[in-house]
Amino acid sequence: IASAPIISDCDIFNNGDYAISMYAHNVNQIGFVTITGNAKNSIRVWEGHVSDGTWANHDVPYVIDGNITVDDGQTLTIEPGTVLRFNGRYVFKVDGSLVAIGTEGNPIRFTSNKLVPAPGDWEQLYFNNSEFSTLINCNISYGGSNTAAVNMLNSNPLFNQVFVISSATNGINLSNSSPEIINGWITESAGIGIISSFDSDPTLNSISIFENGDYAISMYADNIKNIIGDMEILLNGKNSIKVEDETVHTGTWLNHSGVHNVPYIIAGNISVADGETLTLNPGVELRFNGDYVFEVNGALVADGTEQFPIIFTSNKENPAPGDWRSLSFFNCDPGTLLDYCVIIYGGSNTAALNLSLSSFPISNSIVRFSEQRGINLSQSSPTIRGSVIRDNLGNGVHIMSGRPDLGNVKDFGRNAFLSNGGWEVYNNTPDTIYAQYNDWESFDSLTIDTNNIFDDDENPSKGIVIFMPPQKVTDVKEITESEILKEFVVEQNYPNPFNPSTKINFSIPKESFVTLEVFNTLGERVGLLISEELGSGTYRADFSAISLTSGIYFYTLKADDFAQTKKMILIK
Repeated sequence: IASAPIISDCDIFNNGDYAISMYAHNVNQIGFVTITGNAKNSIRVWEGHVSDGTWANHDVPYVIDGNITVDDGQTLTIEPGTVLRFNGRYVFKVDGSLVAIGTEGNPIRFTSNKLVPAPGDWEQLYFNNSEFSTLINCNISYGGSNTAAVNMLNSNPLFNQVFVISSATNGINLSNSSPEIINGWITESAGIGIISSFDSDPTLNSISIFENGDYAISMYADNIKNIIGDMEILLNGKNSIKVEDETVHTGTWLNHSGVHNVPYIIAGNISVADGETLTLNPGVELRFNGDYVFEVNGALVADGTEQFPIIFTSNKENPAPGDWRSLSFFNCDPGTLLDYCVIIYGGSNTAALNLSLSSFPISNSIVRFSEQRGINLSQSSPTIRGSVIRDNLGNGVHIMSGRPDLGNVKDFGRNAFLSNGGWEVYNNTPDTIYAQYNDWESFDSLTIDTNNIFDDDENPSKGIVIFMPPQKVTDVKEITESEILKEFVVEQNYPNPFNPSTKINFSIPKESFVTLEVFNTLGERVGLLISEELGSGTYRADFSAISLTSGIYFYTLKADDFAQTKKMILIK
C-alpha cells in the first residue's frame, strides 16, 4: 500500500495469475502496457482512496477487490471501453468527481467478476456529496446488493446513455440529489427502477424503464413534472409511477403511455399550491392507493379528450365506492377546468368532487360511484355541461351554497343525473338554480320534481330548481341553437290534481309583457301569478289554492299576441 510505482511501456503476458495487482491510489500510474495471455488477464485493484488521475483502458478489466473512494476535491477520469469487475460486495464511492465518458461502441462498464453473474454480486456506485460528475455511455450491471445499484446522496451528476441492469434491489436511489438522467435504461432490477426521496429534484428525460420487479418510478409529487420526453415504461411488476404526498408547484404531468397502462399511483395527500398551476395531459390516470385527497388551492388544468380522458380512480383490483377521498378545490385560482375527466370510486367523506369557494367550468365529465355525494358545492358556482353524475350513494349534486349553472335555455345542460342514492340535485340554498335540458331518466315532470329534486317542495325555505324541459342527452345533442325557444310554450301544471299547491312552467322566445292568471268555472279571476316584462327564457310560477274549494280551475298565459289556457283540478 505504501508503494507508488509508475508502470509504462511494458508487456505483461503468460503469467499464472493477475497481470498487475495494486492499490487503487496507484492505478492512475499505469501508462501504456500490453497485457495478454495471463491466467487472470486483468488488473487487480485493492481497496483505497483515489486522487486526481485517469484509469486508462488497457483492453483488460480492472478487478475491484475492495471498497474504492474518489476523495473529496479529486477527479477520477475513466477512459472509454474500460471495464470494472467487482470481486465481491464492494462499493465504488465518489466523494469528489467521476468523469466516465464512454462511446456507443466503447461503453464503460461496472459489473460483476463472476463467470455466471447474478444481481447483487457487488454493492453500488455511490455518489456522496459528489462534485460535477458525468457518466455517458456507461453500463452498470449486477450490483445493488444493498439499497440500489446506483445510490446518490447530496449529488447532482449528469447521466446520459447510462444503462442500469439487473440490480438485486432498486436501480437508482436518490436522496437530496437532483441529477439529470437522460436517454438511458433501467431494467431487470428486483425493486423499483428509480426511487427518489422528498428532498430530491431529478430530471428524467427519455428513459426506458422496463422489466423491473416493482414500480417503474417512485417519486414525490412536486418532482413528477420533471419526468419529461419520450419515456418508455413497460412490463414492470407494478407498471406505474408511485407518487408520494407533497405540495405541487407549476408544471405538467405527462401521459407516458397513451393507453392508460402507466398510471400515477397516489400514495398520499397531494395539494396544488396557491398561485401555482398543475396541468394534467390527456390520458393521465391517477389511481389512489388509500383514503387520500387531491386538493387544489392554485389552478388545475385537467383538459382531456373523448379518446383520452383524465381519470381519477381507485387503485384496488376490485374497486368500490369510497376507496379514496376526493378531488377537492378550495378557493382555487382562475384557469381551473375539468373537461373529459372521469372521477370514480371516491367520496369516502362528503363527496368525490368537492368545491369550496371555487367556480370553474366542468364539462364532458363523469362523477360516479362515490360513497357519499357525487359533487358537493359550498360557496361555489361552477358551470356544468355535458357531464354524467350517476350511481353515487348520496346526492348527485349537493348545493350547500352558491348558484351553479347546470343548464339553461340558451346553453343546454346536456348533463345526465341518474340513479344516485339520494336526490339527483339537492338545492339547500334560498336561490333559484337552473338545470334545464338535462337527462333525468324520465320525461314526466311530476316524477322528476317529486323524486329527483330537493327544493321548495320539500322545504319552503329553499329556492326552486328550474329543470324543465327534461331531455334525453342524445336528443339534446341533436338540438341546435337555432331551434331554441322558437315559440311560446305553456306546460301542464304539476302535480295535477293538486292539494293545495301546484307549479306552472312556461317558456317565451323573446322579451314580452306576460300575465299569468287563474280563473274558476264562472270566469272569475282567483289569482294573478305574473304581470310583468320578462326576457326570453323558461320560468316557473307557483300557485297556492289554500283558500279555494275543490273543483276545476283554469290558468291563462298571455304574452304579446299569444294566449293559451289550460285546465287544472283541485282536490281537498
